[in-house]
Amino acid sequence: MIDPLDIRTAISTANEPYILRNFHLDWEIFRLTFDDWCQRMDKHIRNEAVQFTSGTMKHCDIPYWERFRTHEHLTFSEFTKKSIGDAFNDRWYSHSYRDILSWPESLSKSISFAKLGFENTEDILFWLGSKGANTPCHYDTYGFNIVVQVFGRKSWLLFPPKTPITATRVPFEESSVYCKQNFYSPADMDQFGDIGKNQDAFEVTLSPGDILIVPANWWHYVENLETSLTVNTWIPLNVKDSLARLGECFVRMQIEQITADDSDFGNEELRKYIYNPNEMNEPDLNLMNLFKPLADVVIENTKNEDPLDSQETLSRGQEIRDKYHSTFHKVEPVSHDRFRQILLQNSVRHEHALDERKINGMRFQEVENVINAVCHPKTVDSACQLYLQQIRNEISKNGLVIK
Repeated sequence: MIDPLDIRTAISTANEPYILRNFHLDWEIFRLTFDDWCQRMDKHIRNEAVQFTSGTMKHCDIPYWERFRTHEHLTFSEFTKKSIGDAFNDRWYSHSYRDILSWPESLSKSISFAKLGFENTEDILFWLGSKGANTPCHYDTYGFNIVVQVFGRKSWLLFPPKTPITATRVPFEESSVYCKQNFYSPADMDQFGDIGKNQDAFEVTLSPGDILIVPANWWHYVENLETSLTVNTWIPLNVKDSLARLGECFVRMQIEQITADDSDFGNEELRKYIYNPNEMNEPDLNLMNLFKPLADVVIENTKNEDPLDSQETLSRGQEIRDKYHSTFHKVEPVSHDRFRQILLQNSVRHEHALDERKINGMRFQEVENVINAVCHPKTVDSACQLYLQQIRNEISKNGLVIK
């Protein structure tokens, strides 16, 4: 058995995706069938229906944003029957981004990442969906991702941070930077430019029991190949995350200012277009009052080198991954031909008649362009670094102490 502290080091220092295979997590859910889990869930919530997000298998030539999706209430057993009976031929259904605390206590308590070296992990989520359920391509601004496949198979496309993918902050969701490329139903291949030409496209199919490590800031597009249940958690990176939180605060300030008066559109149409649905009910905050304290945390955290960035720690992580190569499987890039083949397979989902969805959003295009200019990751980073330098100069000049 590998020492959990060694696994923690190997995972935390991985700057490329890895799959851990043949690694036994002693979770009770792995002793159940999918049908058993659904029945346990229904019994726990007294057979009440829960909200599923739904989408058509066909789509237009822009990413399948949440604003295009509908909602339907189903019990877990109803979802199972429909998915097994091929009732979802024309639609996919998803009940995802949900806290495992909604599970029966006997199941949720057994979910632990301690064997991977991470005690007391918070924000453990589960993702349930039928074939075709997908998450648009994005990267997470906080932490790195540990993904455990429980039931079914799921496809991942991953790309390093410097891949020439076109970032967009519309729709806005804190901690998620989406991209304009449509991986679900592309109408043309030109939008992908040089992506995949320089060994920067990585394809992974997760099967039950597989554990995927998604390094910080890696782009990823995720889609169910069949009815699937996944559990994941994000592991914080204190130094990097503090700067990312400052950046996300800056982005939200800009977007709230730009969308403060949508009287030209009426009925909050602009806000519904700009914000992801899960952001619409977020409480109002005085972001200016948060910005300086967040900057103080960044300055304090960056006084010393991040231990994870030390050459000694990085070398130790690689040494452990090499030693236990039968467990740590490095994900290799696919050829450009294979990448194009994936896109061409997905392109059959494009339905020109649905492109009216894009046309309906054209009247917000100028606002979106302004947001993407002001809130582009490079712009945000430059603005935050300039602000931090101003604070450091004041500290140096006045001998101030950060409280």
